[in-house]
Amino acid sequence: SSIDRESRGLNTMLGRNQAARLLKSAVVMAEPMTILLTGAMGQIGKALTLKLRQKYGQYHVIASDVRFPKELRNKKTELQPFVHCDVLDYRRLERVAVENGVDCIVHLSSILSVKGEQNTALALDVNTQGVRNVLEIARGHGMRVYIPSTIAVFGTKSEHTNTTEDTVLNPTTIYGITKVFMEQLGDYYASRWGVDFRCLRYPGVLSSDEPGGGTTDYAINMIQSAVDGESEFICPVAADEELPMQHIADCLEATIDLIEADASNLQRSVYNITAFSFSPAKLAAEIQRYYPNWKCTYAINPMFQSIASSWPDTIDDSAAQKDWAWKPKWDFERTVEWMIRELHNIKYHGTQPPPSRLA
Repeated sequence: SSIDRESRGLNTMLGRNQAARLLKSAVVMAEPMTILLTGAMGQIGKALTLKLRQKYGQYHVIASDVRFPKELRNKKTELQPFVHCDVLDYRRLERVAVENGVDCIVHLSSILSVKGEQNTALALDVNTQGVRNVLEIARGHGMRVYIPSTIAVFGTKSEHTNTTEDTVLNPTTIYGITKVFMEQLGDYYASRWGVDFRCLRYPGVLSSDEPGGGTTDYAINMIQSAVDGESEFICPVAADEELPMQHIADCLEATIDLIEADASNLQRSVYNITAFSFSPAKLAAEIQRYYPNWKCTYAINPMFQSIASSWPDTIDDSAAQKDWAWKPKWDFERTVEWMIRELHNIKYHGTQPPPSRLA
């Protein structure tokens, strides 16, 4: 056919990956983009899967994880289609992507900062080989790739106030080191082979789902402590240790906006995003407006504290604002109020009203 001849000609001139991308852009497709999402059972993965399915349709977002969701064991179907897949298994991952006609791989599978320090060998395997597998599959089959990064790429030599994308990167954790590797390898695949690689550096993400083992999880655990009726929370991070954070809704919106952004507007592959910064003391004071008899004390965990103190206090995300009109919608106070309400409703199944904020 003429399309086959055109495909062969483009492959000869441009290479397989670039040819595939050009042909896809030349054809007006009746169906929406099909996405394979790895790490779908994680804190962000669950929420992003549902958000993408609202936009693209249930069967255009293939959820995958090495963990098998309990919901499927109970015969519930809202997580379908779900594929049990280890990102370290290149052949299976490739087969899942190709057989489902995937246009974009959203690669969330990763071992986070605290868990990574507890099992560095696993973090190295998952966070480097998984990335390499995804980029190779994208290169071979003309797929777009989105992989999130993190503020853990920054370190003691980085700017600590209004930190930009191009500051010195000297991470102190295996998680941060592997994310720098991911960013650099993604840029290499983009420049060498034309892979459409996109990346956001997430700050701490606040949501009502169980956190995944990161340093900023203390914030979710602190709020959960008050909602659970505990009289005291023992914080492992210093009272004045300020860190960048954002609401899960802003995280999801930024992710989808970057995935969908016109490539001609993007001046870089990797972008910072943030919404607000706070310290444990500031968060504790806000929680006490809802739970005045609750209190926060401090027993500093050296590992947690060393990680937290190496990260920036505030982030400069002006590049994202300029290139694809990024703007957070949730501020600190609204986010804490939402977290308390969501966690309260989960605990009491909506049978009791959540507490009101004291003036």
